[in-house]
Amino acid sequence: MGYEAHVWLVDAHAEGHRCNHHHLFGRDKVMLILKRRIEFWFCLLGLHKIGAIAVPATHLLTPKDLVYRNKAASIKMVVAVGEEECLRHVQEAKSESPELKGLVSVGPLGPEGWKAFSEGRENSPAFVRPAFVNNNDDISLLYFTSGTSGQPKMVAHDFVYPLGHIITAKYWHNLHPDSLHLTIADTGWAKAVWGKFYGQWICGACVFVYDHEKFSGAAILSMIERHKITSLCAPPTIFRFLIREALTKYDFSSLEYLSLIHISEPTRPNSISYAVFCLKKKNFELFGLGGMLLNNLHLVAVTVDQLLGFDMKLPHRQDLLLGDLVSALDELAVCFLRLAP
Repeated sequence: MGYEAHVWLVDAHAEGHRCNHHHLFGRDKVMLILKRRIEFWFCLLGLHKIGAIAVPATHLLTPKDLVYRNKAASIKMVVAVGEEECLRHVQEAKSESPELKGLVSVGPLGPEGWKAFSEGRENSPAFVRPAFVNNNDDISLLYFTSGTSGQPKMVAHDFVYPLGHIITAKYWHNLHPDSLHLTIADTGWAKAVWGKFYGQWICGACVFVYDHEKFSGAAILSMIERHKITSLCAPPTIFRFLIREALTKYDFSSLEYLSLIHISEPTRPNSISYAVFCLKKKNFELFGLGGMLLNNLHLVAVTVDQLLGFDMKLPHRQDLLLGDLVSALDELAVCFLRLAP
């Protein structure tokens, strides 16, 4: 099946109408299980307009996972992709989630007991702005941690949180009003909002969304070439897949900037430098957020010449001081600035 890219604009007022149509109110919590579907952008804007709390989640959650999150966060509604397994898991969890009242499917499937997102969009009445929406320090987003130690824990973000990612888009992704930016991330993860939502739109850039079921390096590269993507951000694993493709057969002349997010994920210097070399970019940034592993923050911005010039055989060093630039540390990042303990 072939897929075409479409330009779409979001009317924030209209999205507020739709959320009101589903009888949601300020501080109600709504779980969004939407993968890379464009309805995620509609829902998030609409929930913000009425002061409700969005709880993005991955489609990989089991019924047990959903029950725990529904109870812990007092989820009132779930908006999910209309896929059999996802819908079944949410439905099974509902019987053990006393505060869960509404189920909405964005399609294509919509079993009995589920409202259709498209009907709400078509039949919603005129939006009436609430007399009071929110304070800056009210919660707008709620995420659950991965639960690597104990049960997943809730992490809340307030309504000022989006402003912090102006820095992300402007100075990390280096975006501008003519940018077409692709961040490869499922909307169930926080990277989606700080990689292809808040800062990117505030900077005036266009966000490119590629909704795929199974990852294909060749498909990603074709999208970059065909649609003239100017900025790409992805984790190390994605770059490892990309460099396995025949990179030299693609036209990457539109690409202006690459950025890599690394959260406790091993990065092989030779692989990343090879990818950068093949893409012939002047700038490449590695932002390693390895706090979970090293209890530190690692940041670096280097040129390709610097990156390719590093001695990849530098000995392991434990005595790093603030500002030391190294090429590798247990393969945790190609290079970074380490904040000493």
